[in-house]
Amino acid sequence: MDTSLSLENLQATKSRPAQSHFPNLTGVGHVNTSFSFEHQQETVITFDSIVGNFCFTNKLPTFLEPHVLALLNLGKKRYNYAIERGLSCNERCLRCLQCFMRPLSLAKHQGSKECDKAKLILEYIQFIQKCKERKNSTAKNSQDSNTALVSDIEKEQETDEDSPMDISSDEPNSPPSVPSPLRDLIQDFQSFPLSPNCLHFDEKGLLKGSLIDKLRLISQQSVQTSKYVLQNIQNLQITQSVMENLLSGICSEIFPFSRTKAWLTDIPIDAMQLLIDSKLQELPDKCDRAVPLTSLFYSSFVVNREIAFRWFKQQLVKFQYLHEGELLLKQFLLPINTGNFHWILGVIDCTKSTFSILDPFQPANPPNDYIQKGQLVCDAFSQEFNLPKFTHKVWNYSMPTQQDTHNCGVFVIWFMLYFSFSPDNVYLDLASSSIAKMRVLITSWLLKGSLEGM
Repeated sequence: MDTSLSLENLQATKSRPAQSHFPNLTGVGHVNTSFSFEHQQETVITFDSIVGNFCFTNKLPTFLEPHVLALLNLGKKRYNYAIERGLSCNERCLRCLQCFMRPLSLAKHQGSKECDKAKLILEYIQFIQKCKERKNSTAKNSQDSNTALVSDIEKEQETDEDSPMDISSDEPNSPPSVPSPLRDLIQDFQSFPLSPNCLHFDEKGLLKGSLIDKLRLISQQSVQTSKYVLQNIQNLQITQSVMENLLSGICSEIFPFSRTKAWLTDIPIDAMQLLIDSKLQELPDKCDRAVPLTSLFYSSFVVNREIAFRWFKQQLVKFQYLHEGELLLKQFLLPINTGNFHWILGVIDCTKSTFSILDPFQPANPPNDYIQKGQLVCDAFSQEFNLPKFTHKVWNYSMPTQQDTHNCGVFVIWFMLYFSFSPDNVYLDLASSSIAKMRVLITSWLLKGSLEGM
């Protein structure tokens, strides 16, 4: 089934009017596309229908197009998947209006970067529509507002060459100031030295130690709101919701968070990628080590290969992995989100022209469709850098495996650390013995803003 989508197709699609459920968003209707709720008697306004109607009469900024297309393609895939199984996408996110089949999928989505992107796109559309409304009465003021918005967006895009594919997941408004009690706890935690002895299990099997005590104090202060920014890692903000995302996978007797939010979003994975990359820059043999890419590379690659590789080459030059067209990078790691419900890792060896796909459920025996995803990327790399054709290599070494439904992202982070640093690192050994310990260590590194001890 063809799941591709283009803005040209959207602009050529006729629409019928309906009342918007999105606050203050007027003048939009329901688009007659294959992923809308045609089967429901009551018209439902979704992210897809709002964007479709907007694109019918307007043109999005060029840098927004790949993000919009990626979100629309995901929505169409979800709808096709549901139709093939006789199901429906009735679970709608009230924040961004994207739709899902199951409440669990919706719970995983809420608060993710995908949710934040969609919300920002809807707010952009809302702003443009308000400007057009004002133009009817005060043309000059409206035009100035619209021009200022486009100018600000273009300036931001030009100055952020390091991440041309990214739309900030932060809220449009500045986050509230961290209250003094919480700020003092964070500063105390950041000065607290990590050690292998800071975590252990008691006789009841509960995780204990000085590190747990300090994190519990922070979590108790954080449980009331998720808006405070606890740490900045380059362009990513580690908010209290990210901390909750990580610690909710641990026994509720330790941390006051619900396990329903334990599936990792891309924010902690991409933040760890930034910390790993920063640590590698300090090492003299960085080109000999496995370098992780952001998860945004693959999601952008499937939408627009040219944009993805332009960003990738910029990063190679910036960190001296590319010299006079020659690729100095020997191995890189590619985190992949498959359908917004499972994380896997591609391990691509440029020297041997091989790649492995590590599925946390079965690292040595990944499904064929996961292998095909890796092959697609590797074939593109062969063309871009004039490399021999890559072949799949089964990973036969002993690796920890996922035994539940929500820790795939944690395993992908563990795999990235394993390949980028020495496998016998004391913290990797500590983490491999317990997924709860790994979540605590990831939380600690993100709050500290560095891979202390690695």
